[in-house]
Amino acid sequence: MNPSLCETFRTLAFKTFDQMGSARRVGHQPQEETFTDTNILDLKVRHGDEIHSRTYNKRQEGLNGADWQWWLTNQAMDSWLGLRVQAKVQNLEADSFDHLHYQSGKSKTYQSSILKRECAKEGLIPLYCLYTVGPAKTRKPAPFLANRGKRGTPFPSEIVTRGVLF
Repeated sequence: MNPSLCETFRTLAFKTFDQMGSARRVGHQPQEETFTDTNILDLKVRHGDEIHSRTYNKRQEGLNGADWQWWLTNQAMDSWLGLRVQAKVQNLEADSFDHLHYQSGKSKTYQSSILKRECAKEGLIPLYCLYTVGPAKTRKPAPFLANRGKRGTPFPSEIVTRGVLF
């Protein structure tokens, strides 16, 4: 029996978390595109009928604020949910997300603002996907992890599956 879409998301989250841990142990900084490409490929192969994925090139990302778009459906395939996703990878040296508050173009508009604006125009849900492994043991907890769920923190209502924040 094939795994459910939810089970595949969990598997990919654990795999990403493990790869981030391995990268930290050997002193390698993986790029966001590496995880995005492999995870989306796995989803297309395993669940091509349940989730439609479209990745964006850098020019398109600058216009809509997203790395990819997902359309998810139910078993009857009569209802669809559209999501646009911006991914960021944890800087393992600094235990932070260096480009989380990225400003693009000549106007220096926040990428998150572009993502929200363009999603609102098209009736899509904007999401961030954070590839993370957590802080190094020798350091204090990273602020984005230590303050999770506290009022006023950047991600008060996130859904976290080990390694990947959706």
